[in-house]
Amino acid sequence: VGLSSQRKGAAMPLPRRRASALIAGLVASVNKWTEQTLPDGSQVTFYVISCIKEGVVWETQRRYSEFHTLHESTAGQVELVSPFPPKITSISALTEAQKLERCTAINVWVKELIMKTLPAGLTAQINRFFDVTTHLDSSYVAGSSMQRHAPGKILFKGYVNKLGGNKDDPYNTSKGAWNRRFMVLQDDLRYFLDEKVYDRGGPAKGEISLDSFTVTNDDAPNMFTIHACPWPLVCRTDTPMECQAWVDKLNAFAFQGF
Repeated sequence: VGLSSQRKGAAMPLPRRRASALIAGLVASVNKWTEQTLPDGSQVTFYVISCIKEGVVWETQRRYSEFHTLHESTAGQVELVSPFPPKITSISALTEAQKLERCTAINVWVKELIMKTLPAGLTAQINRFFDVTTHLDSSYVAGSSMQRHAPGKILFKGYVNKLGGNKDDPYNTSKGAWNRRFMVLQDDLRYFLDEKVYDRGGPAKGEISLDSFTVTNDDAPNMFTIHACPWPLVCRTDTPMECQAWVDKLNAFAFQGF
């Protein structure tokens, strides 16, 4: 029996440590949005985030799906009063007043979130989300003795069976197709047809951005899910040991990366 569209398995909480100095003093507002056309012709809404910290001012843009992934990451770890706006079928069907209401709800949620004292694993993720480390010197980072591996270093690799072919219900294992791929965890997660293609420098069949993500153990044996944008990736290994190794490595990446 396949998993339902609701995620199964409880998220593994990251260890709590003193909050990073990077998130302290950050001021962020989401007061406008922009409609953009992607190369495939689809229309996408990006919310514009205005940020200020240490006298530095910048803007970054995020899609609703990216905010939703951050919301899932914080749920259960940070108590927020402000509700997070639910998913809708199409934002293009909304009136301008409804779009403004949705933008305002995201703005209120963001402002409450960044005022909280956060676990170190979340502060690193939030710093990436708001592009803090892009605009501020990383020497400001405090409260963590661990640093991210140098760019380009392979953090973990191996064969994993990934579920694909069902973007409308990516958690449903009864509808998708399982494909064995050679996965490489580096700055992002890439998967190749096999190890030979990777070794000779061949192209990856796909890449998962890990700018904002969580990873969970699933109820089914040897399965875990990477909750990232634009959709989650359900994976299955041959043994419980391999499964736990991937979960541990990905959680360590989320904890250490900035």
